[in-house]
Amino acid sequence: MYLPNLFHDVCHEPSDLNEVLQVLKITSPFEDQFSKKLSIINLYCKDAYRNKILQQFFHYLTNYYEQGSETVFDVLKHQICQALIITNGDSFVGGALYVLSAAEGSFVFFLHIDKDLQNNGIGTLLLQIIQVGTITKLKTNNMLIWVEVIQPVQGQDTTDISGYYKKLGFHLTNPTKHDIQHIVPPTVLSIINAEKTYSHIMRCTKPITKQGENKGAINAFTNKKCDMCQAALGCALVCNYIMKDSHNKLEGGKQVQSICGTSLCMTCQFSFGMTVNNRCKIHHFAVYTKKKKKINK
Repeated sequence: MYLPNLFHDVCHEPSDLNEVLQVLKITSPFEDQFSKKLSIINLYCKDAYRNKILQQFFHYLTNYYEQGSETVFDVLKHQICQALIITNGDSFVGGALYVLSAAEGSFVFFLHIDKDLQNNGIGTLLLQIIQVGTITKLKTNNMLIWVEVIQPVQGQDTTDISGYYKKLGFHLTNPTKHDIQHIVPPTVLSIINAEKTYSHIMRCTKPITKQGENKGAINAFTNKKCDMCQAALGCALVCNYIMKDSHNKLEGGKQVQSICGTSLCMTCQFSFGMTVNNRCKIHHFAVYTKKKKKINK
């Protein structure tokens, strides 16, 4: 039996985006001239053959990932997945693929925005809409998101998508702490649980919003609450991996560096099996290797 469509009452058919945002009490990030052209629809993935926009979204995903990737197809055929899609007429603007869980709230597999429309707040808006719907129906803010990152190499100018989610209030979490085996397709679950992986789970438990700058010396990070368990015991691990445009700024004398800033207490550090005190689970590979690898095979 499928979980109820979160947005059956507001956008089970293509609906004016501004009207939907008013119902959900979300502020639009767009100028009126642009937003009045936009529509939104929420569909089950199993109904892809009936909807051209959903087919277009899937086409974007399959082109984005390596040809022949089993991962994306395993998610797409997962029967309980839903797709929330923003369109401009008949054109795809952005979409999110997600699943609902009474235990975990929402779990987002893919978030994809048309490359010509990125950096306009579309991805953030999609996540906010899913979260507001989850609060309404399941009474929880909790959202998990699956993040695949390019193998990090310190000193190389590569995009680290985890930094984008950290700016919205997401933090790295241990997948073993969450009941996801029944909502995540087997292929994805095996990637998440692999010993050496560039695939991670991030979690947000508060309303999704852009985070303010966190700036200070190292003690500003070690004395804060643990990002994962929120314990106020002090943090044994602070990831100082340099990340471009991070909201976490580490001061050292006159020098200020943008860093990952993930801060974990000793218990959460050990739960990941981490022994290096200046690298989180996402960035600890940067300590050992400088060779790029593909992650999705």
